[in-house]
Amino acid sequence: MKNNIHAIKIIIIVAIGLMLLLFIGAVAYIDRSEAPAETSVAEDYEVDLSDVTMEMIPNGILNGPIYIDIVTNLEPGKLLMLNMQDEDGFMYHEQIVVLEDGIAHSSAITDNGEHLKGNYDIVITEPEHDEIVYLKTEYKFS
Repeated sequence: MKNNIHAIKIIIIVAIGLMLLLFIGAVAYIDRSEAPAETSVAEDYEVDLSDVTMEMIPNGILNGPIYIDIVTNLEPGKLLMLNMQDEDGFMYHEQIVVLEDGIAHSSAITDNGEHLKGNYDIVITEPEHDEIVYLKTEYKFS
């Protein structure tokens, strides 16, 4: 009897683990098409961006919120402005900070609680100088 109870516990733990793996696998709903990223600086500012690296990694849960991670070589504590906009007028702005690991994380992003769908222009700028653009790209969320 004890062996049966132990076996049932193991089966339940394995089943829960498999369900978690299936749930995590549902995260791959984002079209990670390779849109070209651009960097630019207004001529009024003397800012050298040639050594700055930045990569945007969108994450999320199926039919849930989107999270944007920015991986960069900018110094920890650096403030960045995340700007998103679609052609229907949805706009999202958030100030994010580069952490010790070189990643800046956004909060959960939705459109009034709804999952984002469609093409979005995503721009990462200086919070005080939006003419200093670190990254400009377009992503399609589905």
